[in-house]
Amino acid sequence: MLVVQRATGRLALPEAARAASPALLAGLFTVAVALGVLARVWGVPGRLMGSAGAVASAWIATASSCLVNNLPAAVLLSSNSPLHPRALLIGLDLGPNLVVTGSLSAIFRLQVAKREGASPSVRTYSAVGIVLVPLSIMAALLVSGLMSPGNL
Repeated sequence: MLVVQRATGRLALPEAARAASPALLAGLFTVAVALGVLARVWGVPGRLMGSAGAVASAWIATASSCLVNNLPAAVLLSSNSPLHPRALLIGLDLGPNLVVTGSLSAIFRLQVAKREGASPSVRTYSAVGIVLVPLSIMAALLVSGLMSPGNL
């Protein structure tokens, strides 16, 4: 979207740079690299994901996403081949919706909304997430398990 807005002349270069939030991206990249190195050296996250069941994998991914963001959590938890990769992806995709800091898109949405004069509520975001995330994760696990049993 940034490229389209820039190409059509509706977004100046300084605004484009500010919208991309380079400091946030650099910080997130640094955390992801550090956690990737930690996971390879330490080995516990990889062993945990190599022995956890499908439901546990999804919830471990959810908790990790909420603690460190879903991108660094993906690096941390997939340092070895996970036993249930689809469940891991479900947790990394849906789980971050519990808290605004869980995914980069939610952080960007919050920044843009505030910059445009809106007053988004972090409390409302999390209140909706507490209801919808568990339901959506369990539904996704159920559907995924029904669609390809044994390959969750």
